[in-house]
Amino acid sequence: MHPIEKMTCNGLMNKIEEESGEYQFIKKGFLKGMGFMVDATNIMAIHKNNVSSNLTKEARFDSFHIFSKAVSIKCGGNANVRGAWYGGSLDELIDIVSFGFTGYNIHVDDDDESHGVGISLSSANFSIDR
Repeated sequence: MHPIEKMTCNGLMNKIEEESGEYQFIKKGFLKGMGFMVDATNIMAIHKNNVSSNLTKEARFDSFHIFSKAVSIKCGGNANVRGAWYGGSLDELIDIVSFGFTGYNIHVDDDDESHGVGISLSSANFSIDR
């Protein structure tokens, strides 16, 4: 069984149906960000992390919302939460879906041109930039 199918069957991820507005919104944003590669891009499926699949994920999700609300209050009503893309190998993505962005995911680039320590995200408008 493919790892994505295994994670879907185990309740770690939910497949988003192509007919849904959520699917169309994500697809449109991703393809827009692919720029000149849009015609060579084929979206096979879109899945989302099921935060209610375990207590730790649910606690992290709740903490994020509490922190966002606190930042919003501090910044006059705007927490400035934005979407972003993370590009990684299938194994990396499985670890992130299973355990979240942990210290295990944070690394310094292996080459001499390090961009620092942390998680590299691409702007929601530029999915091809990584």
